[in-house]
Amino acid sequence: MSIGKHFTCEVVTIDKNAALKVAAQLMFDKNTGSVVVTENEEPVGLFTDRDLASCVVNEQNINELKVADAMSTDLLTIKNTQGMQDALEAMAKQGVRRAPVVDDKGKLVGIITTDDVVKILADEFSKLSQIVHQQDAVTH
Repeated sequence: MSIGKHFTCEVVTIDKNAALKVAAQLMFDKNTGSVVVTENEEPVGLFTDRDLASCVVNEQNINELKVADAMSTDLLTIKNTQGMQDALEAMAKQGVRRAPVVDDKGKLVGIITTDDVVKILADEFSKLSQIVHQQDAVTH
């Protein structure tokens, strides 16, 4: 199964030079746990609620920090043509729950999350269950 359209297209993005507090407010306003940091429409980092918590726990002054100071730069990106199994394996290997999705030119087109994958699998199992119930009804 290709990743195809099984990812979220509406991605919250931010510039790496934005204030950390702006990123936190944006995440709160958009009800999301992460923002993709972009340059020229290409993902260069990811800033998550966990990154923000790390700054607070380490007693850093979030009023003085920029997104670039706290974002994850070891970024896994998934191509929109990549197979679902390959994407999941890459996410598991890198230990991430979110990965920006890019086109063949490296431009950001979406984000895939473990929540997206669970929904996809639930839909697939639901369809499979319907088939089994229909076949049981016919044979009994």
